[in-house]
Amino acid sequence: MKTKWIYGGLSGGITLFLLGWIVFGMLLPHDTMATFYDMSLSRPDEEMLMWALFLSNLMYGSLLSVVLDWAGSTTWLDGMKRGAVIGLLMTAAYDLNFYAMTTMFLVPTGIFVDMLIFSFLMACSGGVIGFVYGKLNK
Repeated sequence: MKTKWIYGGLSGGITLFLLGWIVFGMLLPHDTMATFYDMSLSRPDEEMLMWALFLSNLMYGSLLSVVLDWAGSTTWLDGMKRGAVIGLLMTAAYDLNFYAMTTMFLVPTGIFVDMLIFSFLMACSGGVIGFVYGKLNK
């Protein structure tokens, strides 16, 4: 049943979007990430393209949904564990790439902060997807 990728992608993407808003928009002080990144290329909050941010989260959720299906994840705990590993590896890969080729990161500490936050978000998203898959298999 490949339609479960759609359910998984939607539930995972929405989870990422909402948790990202909570973590970055509410929990972290507004200038936290500015201490690690060159913010000169960043849009001001009021100019962010929310539709593109939402689609990006849907794509991350869809990727995680497909991988968790292939891995046979059907519980929230299994989804969380696999989501955390996938999030850690993905973030390490693209952050180290950006650090090597751009001036986006001001200090290497930003890489580790980003890796921790994104791994947490992907773990939560993976947990939701695993839970959804478990319900769909019943």
